[in-house]
Amino acid sequence: MPVTIKALKKENDGLRNQIDALTKKLKNLHARIDGKLTKETSRPSPPSSPVDQAEVSKSIEFLGLECDDLNNFSGKISEEISALKGNLEVIAEKVDELAQAIEEFQAYSCGFNVKILGVTDCVSNESALQTSNLCVAIFNKMGAEVSLTDIDIAHRV
Repeated sequence: MPVTIKALKKENDGLRNQIDALTKKLKNLHARIDGKLTKETSRPSPPSSPVDQAEVSKSIEFLGLECDDLNNFSGKISEEISALKGNLEVIAEKVDELAQAIEEFQAYSCGFNVKILGVTDCVSNESALQTSNLCVAIFNKMGAEVSLTDIDIAHRV
């Protein structure tokens, strides 16, 4: 099944949309994590009733360890999100390069095509060589110096 330029463009646009969606999701995830860590690491209000000093020290130590764990987690998640963003940027660059290649291919592939209308069929099963010779004859009559080696392919549509 031949791949068309239109199909490649459609697939490339789909990839671009997926990259944009993933980038938004990563930003939202990063914002949510930052928001939760800010809420989690905020200091609780001191107890209103007197509590044993040893119990308070244990609670402070426990909360300090929890805060350290959250900070470590935040750092690791931030590194992973940054790595994912970097990967998405590389993929986005490749998608952009592919889009550019598709555009160049399309421009190049149509740059040398010539369509001649109104030429009647002389032979019912005309070969490619006969069609090419006919084209050379038409071009030469028009004043263009063309030979068979100048024609890549000639066919009837």
